[in-house]
Amino acid sequence: MSSEFHVSRRNTLGILIGSFLAGAGSVLAPAAHSASPLPSGKNGSLDPYDADDFAVISRKLLYRGDDGLCFAWLKATKYALVKSSLTPLHSMESGALFRIQTTTDGYDVTTLERTFYTAVGTDELLDEWRNPLTGETLILKRGPVGPTTQKYRRDGSLVLPKAYLGLDFEATSSTRLANIHGDDIWLLVDSDAKVFRNGPDKPPFHVTEMRTTQARLSDAIEPKNNLVETSLSLHEVNSWPETMRMGDIDGSVIIRGFGRKIFDFNKMPDSWLTKLRRINPDIAADPVAALDKTAARFEQ
Repeated sequence: MSSEFHVSRRNTLGILIGSFLAGAGSVLAPAAHSASPLPSGKNGSLDPYDADDFAVISRKLLYRGDDGLCFAWLKATKYALVKSSLTPLHSMESGALFRIQTTTDGYDVTTLERTFYTAVGTDELLDEWRNPLTGETLILKRGPVGPTTQKYRRDGSLVLPKAYLGLDFEATSSTRLANIHGDDIWLLVDSDAKVFRNGPDKPPFHVTEMRTTQARLSDAIEPKNNLVETSLSLHEVNSWPETMRMGDIDGSVIIRGFGRKIFDFNKMPDSWLTKLRRINPDIAADPVAALDKTAARFEQ
């Protein structure tokens, strides 16, 4: 017998928190230059080892240096981790729309995210999903997430809330320079968040995310270049979502993914655009207008 598996508020918390915390918390630049030199002949360039310059660089790598839109896509596989054994659950195709607006004390980022669940290793959209650990078949219900607006300070750190979707919320996060080698620069964004579910017997929903962003160093340190394309990789560890109905099984959800941040909506992956045009044609036809809509309501 099938049950409904809502891609909903609590079920999308991992995705939401990951998007919400990208670049959040403290922004850490190394105090001194490492052994890796900057490209020669770059007088007037931004310095990744200077805290103020690094705040500008991190904004450009995570979003863009000026006001406007950018987009990101992610392909990922979700696994169940039980007793050190990984079991593939399903794959995910995710796309996000971002609008960046400079404020007097930093900048705002408005985000709309749309994730489709697919069969493992394919682009086949899942309407229902069989949990391999419980044998239960769950009907999938999908919807867009957002738009939501996040406020960043001038130093690049995010103003973290104490509540999320009406629930108590605790989070820490850091963005730091990982490495410079040749004409490549890598940033690490590490986040840890807990959402305290209603009910005395319900443990908090816990999300730990490790994200790596890579770009060309020469693009990142050029002051006049506000549009820097990046590649990203994601590793995430989550508590069981309530909708998976895992009962007393002790374990975690593991997500491994990769993607890119770009500036042309039409260059998002064809498989994701095809699904979006079929299921959410209004977003596909006018992504700018979609960022001004009332946030979709999800229940679980």
